[in-house]
Formats: sequence, C-alpha cells, structure tokens
Amino acid sequence: MHTCALAAPSARILRVLVQEHGQRQPILVGRANRWLHWRDMLCFKEAGVQCYDWGGMFEDESTPERAGINRFKRDFGGQPVHSYECTVAASARGRVWLALRDAWRGWQRLNPPRPYGRAS
Repeated sequence: MHTCALAAPSARILRVLVQEHGQRQPILVGRANRWLHWRDMLCFKEAGVQCYDWGGMFEDESTPERAGINRFKRDFGGQPVHSYECTVAASARGRVWLALRDAWRGWQRLNPPRPYGRAS
C-alpha cells in the first residue's frame, strides 16, 4: 500500500507498507511494489503532477538494503535533490507544541521500540 501527499505540481511518497511471508514472497512483493509506483506515476501524470518525490535517498549506502533502495529509486530515472523542511511556530501554543514534539523525538531516539515477543 502506498500513501502519498499531493500538492500540485508534485506528489510525495509518505509511506509504503509491505508485508512479506515465505521465501518466494520478496520477489513477488518487489514486482508488485514497482507496479504500484508505476501506476501512481501514471495517475499523477494524468492529474498534471510534474514531480514524483520518493521521500529521500540514503546518503550512506553501506548496507545492501540501503544501496538497493537507492538503486530502486534511480532505476525509475530519479535524481537526488537537496531540500529542506522546517516548522516555524506562529503562536505561543505553536512554540509549546514544537518543544514537546522535539522532546518526544529525542526521547524516541534514545529509547527505540523493542521487538514484540522479547522479554524486558
């Protein structure tokens, strides 16, 4: 399943959910994923979208998984583009919310989730 955000003239991938079962599944899932991306691109092109944003590439390709994901994106003809995002608070409530969000993200980095089924 793909979740995208559409803000003309571009569309951005937000999330790709894949569930694999068995040894043969990764090949079939990979093919289905490529087909879904292709169908997304065709639909967005028909809607006048000019840019399909994959949501970033890994700068560090030291693992086969990261290198494979980057290769997958380049195989569609994609090119890396540096972009920056920021959130600016426009009110006191916004400043409080941003401080809480940043504290939560920091806590999450220090305390990554544990896999299910493992003893504490």
